[in-house]
Amino acid sequence: MRTLYITSDEAKIKYRKGKLKINLPNGSTVPIPLRQIKEVIVTARVGFTSYALTRLIENKIPIHFISRNGKYRGSFINKTVTNVPLRLQQYNFYQNRHDTAISLAKQVVKAKVKNSYTLIRRLYNRRNLPYHDLKGSKRYVLRKLKIADSLDEIIGLEGFFSKQYFEKMADIIPKSWNFRGRNKRPPKDPVNAMLSLGYTILFQKMLSLLFLHDLEPFMGFLHRIKYNNPALSSDLMEEFRSVIVDSVVIELISKKVLHPIEDFEFSNKGVKLTRRALNKFIEKLEERFKTLYKVEDTPLKYEEILIKKVNSYIKVIKGETDKLFCFTIK
Repeated sequence: MRTLYITSDEAKIKYRKGKLKINLPNGSTVPIPLRQIKEVIVTARVGFTSYALTRLIENKIPIHFISRNGKYRGSFINKTVTNVPLRLQQYNFYQNRHDTAISLAKQVVKAKVKNSYTLIRRLYNRRNLPYHDLKGSKRYVLRKLKIADSLDEIIGLEGFFSKQYFEKMADIIPKSWNFRGRNKRPPKDPVNAMLSLGYTILFQKMLSLLFLHDLEPFMGFLHRIKYNNPALSSDLMEEFRSVIVDSVVIELISKKVLHPIEDFEFSNKGVKLTRRALNKFIEKLEERFKTLYKVEDTPLKYEEILIKKVNSYIKVIKGETDKLFCFTIK
């Protein structure tokens, strides 16, 4: 099973004899068996026939629409719920198990902080540079997390560490990339354009898994519940941001795969990748999702670890455990 990316403007997507057929503007056609597709991510202006949409929806294959600078535009998803008892357990969890929800938020932020710190430690060690200030911040945040008793406090600690994390990242990225820290909506520099796009793709993959497992994606435990905001998808992807997306961005920069000027488009609406750069970015990101990492002595692809995360959350809302599986690197 694979994620199908459609990045060519004016592409026409049809269905015939068990295959999606993508007719490209240059006259070529790319046929892909429907059974090989687990989700579709569209970053261009394209057209689907009603039959193609119907076949995708009937097979519960989500279609996500995003911009080249990472803005989430919406999704076509079959929202038919087959596991109603699980949904009821999730609603009950949200309404009646506040203490456990706070505990889950702490566990996720702890894992995110550890992974972010580990990535910086690796990068700085390779360059023989000091990172003691971030080490001190990590210890401070993890100590405060233990005694935090409100969501506002937990979110504040996460924000405090993330700001310092991106400042340390900025110190090792060449000045030509004009990266001074995190910004978004819209991203104002090439690095943030890649980060936003990568996070959005990670978000879509988690969102697809939540629907596949009959979970309510709009009901989270860390991010605030807001209109049209799949908070649970954001919650469960947090510790994977640095190990999947940030590491890919750093690699593309350090290996000079992309150029900070030639591979990006700049306007008063922000910065976005060119079509050529977009395809390179997606290729490298998909490689990362398929990279193996040993989890509890079992080699798993990162995309499989995401599934493990969702299954762990299901065990929590069923009351089988209060401990959420949280992925950390060493």
